[in-house]
Amino acid sequence: MNINKNQSLLALMLALDDASTALTDQERNALAVVAEQLAANPAAWDTHIAASLETAVATSPQLQTNFAAYAKQLAAFQDDLPADWLPQAIELDAVAPAPTGMVAKGFLPGQTNSEKKSEEINNVVVRILSTAKPEETIKKVNAFKRIKSALRQSLG
Repeated sequence: MNINKNQSLLALMLALDDASTALTDQERNALAVVAEQLAANPAAWDTHIAASLETAVATSPQLQTNFAAYAKQLAAFQDDLPADWLPQAIELDAVAPAPTGMVAKGFLPGQTNSEKKSEEINNVVVRILSTAKPEETIKKVNAFKRIKSALRQSLG
């Protein structure tokens, strides 16, 4: 199974939303590294961040199982994820304010819709993973429940 950056990050968010137990400090720290790398240089996905994400997910058997299941479901969309799946800014601001010093990645003239969506997903992931307890923060974001519902409906 081969999934792209957006699908990987979305699978991580959905897997984290399904977490039934609190993450350990080691698991949180591994996810914080991913957030830091995404915030610093999201273009380094292939060279650094994908491997860090894989390592972070591997620290938790529960996260690893859920991530694999969502990655498989999202692979069916082939980068055609609906734009309205992501949380709205107001919803995200209420539960995960931007970390101090975080500069949200913006959109440049001439970017494709896929590139814009990638920046949006990146910003959401950085904000959630930068909180003290991302596994609790994400449960307050209703958009991820809507995504799971849409996945169930679209994949039968």
